[in-house]
Parts: sequence; C-alpha cells; structure tokens
Amino acid sequence: HAEVVAMRDAMSRLKCSNLSGTVLLATGEPCGLCYRFAQNCGIDAIYVAADREEAASWGFDYRSSYALFGITDDMRAQFYRALPVPDRYEPFARYLEISGGHTSDLE
Repeated sequence: HAEVVAMRDAMSRLKCSNLSGTVLLATGEPCGLCYRFAQNCGIDAIYVAADREEAASWGFDYRSSYALFGITDDMRAQFYRALPVPDRYEPFARYLEISGGHTSDLE
C-alpha cells in the first residue's frame, strides 16, 4: 500500500490532517483500500499510468478489493485520471524480474 504510505508521509511533512488540493500519482491503479484512504484524506484526483486492467494483466490484480471498500465505478470515475507515460509497464516488468515472476508477496 505504497499510496497510503506516501499520503501519510505527506501529511506528516506538511503537518496537516487533510490533503485537499493535492493529487496522487501511481504507477498502477490503486487497490480499494488506497482509493478509500485517498478519498478520506481529501485527495482531488489519482493519476494512474496503468489502469486496473493493465495492472491485472501483469499479476497485480486488486479489482476484487474495490467492493470490499465501497469503491464503485461512479466513485472511481470521480478520482481516476489516465496518465499516459512512455514505458509505463517498466516498473511491473522490473518487479517481476527481481521477484522471479512472483506477485504473491504483495497479496
């Protein structure tokens, strides 16, 4: 849950309890917990290089967590913004290379 860690760090550094007026950048679309935390922290938008379908195709499938945290398609649409960047799959490929192709450590 790197997004949660990043938001907590930002609030600590800024000495605030709310991140209104800020955006979150993510390589892959966040899981339900991270979406919910972003909403609760007042994040305005989440910019994502690889959407949930693309992330799932690399073995990072968090789609089932959305329902657990009440992340509906309407709620997701309020926050999600595509961030097309070159080499957006490189972090996934590198992680799988380093981990020997296993994503089970992330679940």
